[in-house]
Amino acid sequence: MCGIAGCISHHNNISDVDHVEYMSRRIQHRGPDASGLYVSDNYSVVFAHRRLSILDTTDAGAQPFISSDGKYVLVYNGEIYNYLELRKSIEKEGYQFSSNSDTEVLLAAYIVWGLSFIERLRGMFAFALYDRRTGKVIIGRDRLGIKPIYLSVGQNRLWFCSELDPLREVAGLNQLSRISIAGFLRYRCIYGSKTIWEGAEKLIPGTYWVVDVSTGDIEKTRYWSLANIAERAADQRTNRFDPDEFLESIKEAVSLHSRSDVPVGLFLSGGLDSGIVAMVMRLLLPDRDIRTFSLGFEKGKNELLDARQVASRINAQHHEVMMSENSIKETLDILARTYGDPMADSSAAPYYMLSRYVSRHVKVALGGDGGDELYMGYKWYFPWMKMAALPRISILNIIAETSLLANRSNLNTLFKAMSVAGQERLDILHGYAFSHKEVSGMLSMKSMFAEGYYSNLPVDLRARLYDLLTFTVDDILYKIDGASMAHSIEARVPLLDHKLLESALHLPPQYLMRNTQGKICLRNAFAKLFPQKKLTKKSGFGAPLKDWEIKLLAIAHDQLPKGRMVNAGIISYEPVKQLLDQYTWRRASKLWILLILENWLRVREGWR
Repeated sequence: MCGIAGCISHHNNISDVDHVEYMSRRIQHRGPDASGLYVSDNYSVVFAHRRLSILDTTDAGAQPFISSDGKYVLVYNGEIYNYLELRKSIEKEGYQFSSNSDTEVLLAAYIVWGLSFIERLRGMFAFALYDRRTGKVIIGRDRLGIKPIYLSVGQNRLWFCSELDPLREVAGLNQLSRISIAGFLRYRCIYGSKTIWEGAEKLIPGTYWVVDVSTGDIEKTRYWSLANIAERAADQRTNRFDPDEFLESIKEAVSLHSRSDVPVGLFLSGGLDSGIVAMVMRLLLPDRDIRTFSLGFEKGKNELLDARQVASRINAQHHEVMMSENSIKETLDILARTYGDPMADSSAAPYYMLSRYVSRHVKVALGGDGGDELYMGYKWYFPWMKMAALPRISILNIIAETSLLANRSNLNTLFKAMSVAGQERLDILHGYAFSHKEVSGMLSMKSMFAEGYYSNLPVDLRARLYDLLTFTVDDILYKIDGASMAHSIEARVPLLDHKLLESALHLPPQYLMRNTQGKICLRNAFAKLFPQKKLTKKSGFGAPLKDWEIKLLAIAHDQLPKGRMVNAGIISYEPVKQLLDQYTWRRASKLWILLILENWLRVREGWR
């Protein structure tokens, strides 16, 4: 795990070296253990690396990693979990390794198999590989986008970096993207290849670029498509389900993700997903010390009791952190400085606080993220499935089968969803922030839909794909990477192992949802491991914004009316004033989003 930065240029300017070194210093927190720099003879390729030592902590695993013949150079961020299996296959081809690192395995795989090597990798990664024989650089990203990489192309250069702020600074980008801001207001994050800056983009998950150093020409290739996987899954579905095979597949994923030469911990939320990872870790590692870390809130719901029960069951060294609403102002500032693109998922704040504590104890921590998307655990899946099965169903039928009537906000959501169809319905049920009308009032432009709606798929796959292509990549995984790497923590997500994901998409709905309860297959697997534990509803590490609304409103009255957004003309004042003066649907969430953006702009004063 680490951070990478670099420049590819046919301008051949020595000043590019200084810029790359600057980016490297700016991402030191991603890899405080060591740093390295590669500069080609004519300055056309410059790679920098910051190292967080996890596998082969000796100097033999240092980067940039140069092949013994000097023909190949690699900088890479992530972990290749099947590196031991790949190493055996590569050795059979006659390659002789000089280290025990997964870094050399990645490079050797390219040397032996060419560009097809990327399809053999099982892990999280973003890399740049210079093939001096061909004069080309390959820049790639893992299938799910667990590890980020940002790019900017212009003025005869391609800059890349693990974080957006350093890239933006060296590339001289100063124009905010209004389309991206509109998407942020609606979805709490910025989806797809866009960033908040014109001229900077994210490499799409499951793709790689081949850059010709001498000409600057770029060839873009998608090597893995989640949509194609889902379409094949829809065609190949059967009613066969083997619970033992299912549990074994989870064990395999957790086993691979537990590989490390340093101690491994676990983010334990108290829910089913992190709970089953914890139980499986103990099965696989009966003699290893396991440290678990949970967070609770002084005001609002917390799940510390559930987390303690699981931690006790696996005999873990358990740690707890409490978060108070009194830290909101400090938290807004921290999140603004941590994320290059603004991030308004409320769970980013507690995840950051917990990561800060975890860093005192371990370098690596697993989590349960991904279980809700793969196995239909979110509460919005039920009304979506019900409405799709019975298009003319009365809202009263849905309410009668749930406890939604007791919650005015949920009832409002259902009424809105019943009045529309397609992706608009998905957006409403999933929980967008500002409506298209509200975004238009603030920005004088209509917000765009996030890409990820496939009307040709069965309804359960349609919903899960919508989450996986948008919310999972650009919200959950972006949140995890930013918060954990800010404290030099490698966060791993075994339930988003791509093999496990592909298998999950083949499961028919009856093994995922029964009545109003989701994740049936996962619940049954957990019951086998911990039959005495009664599972309760959980919300993960999400901050209780509704309970914090009075505090948020006070901060918003102080910061928003004469703040950067209004003064710079980014957002119109009247809609903001209306939100402050009148209660509206999901006001706490909307206040949080505007405060995140306001503070993000404040800490980047002078961007114009």
